[in-house]
Amino acid sequence: MSFIFSLEELQICSNDYTKILSDYGFQHENLKRLYITNNNITDWQSICYLGHLFSHLETLIASDNPLESFRSNEDVNIYLTYLHTLSVDKVQVSEWDDIIALTKLPCLKALRIHLAPLLKPYQKDERFFLLLGYMKNITKLNGSVITANERETSERRFIRYYSQ
Repeated sequence: MSFIFSLEELQICSNDYTKILSDYGFQHENLKRLYITNNNITDWQSICYLGHLFSHLETLIASDNPLESFRSNEDVNIYLTYLHTLSVDKVQVSEWDDIIALTKLPCLKALRIHLAPLLKPYQKDERFFLLLGYMKNITKLNGSVITANERETSERRFIRYYSQ
């Protein structure tokens, strides 16, 4: 069974999971990438508990889950201290406060989020500058590396957008 502890990538997609409970008796420190797409998880707290179970998690692909928010009553983001890449495409978030909540992830640099009710009313370029305006540490958005020029232009548009 020692081969399990050398596991760096795990795919648990399409299993109809609705909740992840943190079992404090289990921790796997070598897992770096976790794919948990196409399940029925609605609670951000469940997603964050994955960071407790897999304490060195760097990449989390949680798309196609009906996540309703990236906020939690508890400070569960502390479990995702190494997470630098997050894919949450096709979620159900509908408020900018949810995007702001993601800024509490200390190492997050790459974000993939396309289809969400929050972004639906905006054109592609508007989504781009609004997401970058809220998320200062992101260096890669929806698969595209953010250049210094794009960052500056987006931040200026963000300021103009909210000053009107």
